[in-house]
Amino acid sequence: MISNKSSVIKVAGIGTAGGIILENIMQDQLDGIDYIAANTEPKVLSMSSAPTKILLGLEIKEGLRPSPINCESRQESIRKIESAIGGATMVLLVAGLGGETGTNTCQLFAEVAWSLGIYTVAIVTLPFSKESLYRKTIAKAGVINLRNLVNSVLVMPNDQICNSSGRGILDSFKAGDSIISGALQSAIRNEPGNLRLSSL
Repeated sequence: MISNKSSVIKVAGIGTAGGIILENIMQDQLDGIDYIAANTEPKVLSMSSAPTKILLGLEIKEGLRPSPINCESRQESIRKIESAIGGATMVLLVAGLGGETGTNTCQLFAEVAWSLGIYTVAIVTLPFSKESLYRKTIAKAGVINLRNLVNSVLVMPNDQICNSSGRGILDSFKAGDSIISGALQSAIRNEPGNLRLSSL
């Protein structure tokens, strides 16, 4: 059970899409939440208003498997993530899957949280149906990997977000972000069971 007196809830917006979602969540000004922005792009990360920013090694874009090229960067990224989420009772990961940064980095966050024994929820968006098969394949693999690493996964297909609201794309995504804010408020109110969702 998550207690709002002793728990530390941290929300990590991962990649460009995750960072945008994080900005929308922060506008709700929820109490008792620590916000983290993580990206491999310094310019994008500098635009975030999150109190904690993590610049991860660019080599992570090549995949998560250690190699002579990216092993050192991966280990440094792990140390940064451990420092950022350490001590949390629950971690909420938000990311857009389909790109290599969001997909791979979200998995790396999940691996670190798992190793630290932190209750972890991932809320991820999927590419539009009109996007490339490559992006959709990466996203599908990302969801499968996350389900083996986190306690709960909420999958939000971009097509479904837009079709369900009947509004423009930007307003539709803001409506989708309200689902995430609602999940956070459930956690603060000691209702973690409400976070155990698998789809819209």
